[in-house]
Amino acid sequence: MLNKTQLDEFPVCHLALELVPEAFARNYCVLAVSVLNDNLHLIVPTNARELITAYGDTFDRIRMLLDGRNFTYDFADPSDLQSTIDLHYRAAYSEIRNCDAKFSLQCPKQWTQLAQTPKSTVRFCNQCNQRVYFCLTDKELAQRISEKQCVAFYDHESEDMLLGLLECPED
Repeated sequence: MLNKTQLDEFPVCHLALELVPEAFARNYCVLAVSVLNDNLHLIVPTNARELITAYGDTFDRIRMLLDGRNFTYDFADPSDLQSTIDLHYRAAYSEIRNCDAKFSLQCPKQWTQLAQTPKSTVRFCNQCNQRVYFCLTDKELAQRISEKQCVAFYDHESEDMLLGLLECPED
């Protein structure tokens, strides 16, 4: 079973994410993480076999969804897994809106186009040779801005994903 630290460091391939729709991933607490030789690797909740619906258990639903594709899996605690699913789908499918005045530089790329690093909330931009930090809280965002680091964050008001180097407010 994977713990929260292992989940945070587990590399997630955007091609795998595309094979499992976000609604399915959220409803069944399933995260697709990699594709190798047409085999999909998933992370499923520890209670996956207990989650019975009118359509069968979680594994029956996965088999139906994947239409015969082979899959392997690891287990993780459902609450830890749900927050990881939230992070990856929010980052992968959010659009970057047009340049905003508060950016000194806005990245033209999307989160999924950035190179993965060992930490799931940090990616690397090959265009500007900078680490980009996915900020999960306002406090972390403020800290990264003050350190003049490139950030990605989800703007809850506009429901957009924003990437770039924000200007530090003048004191």
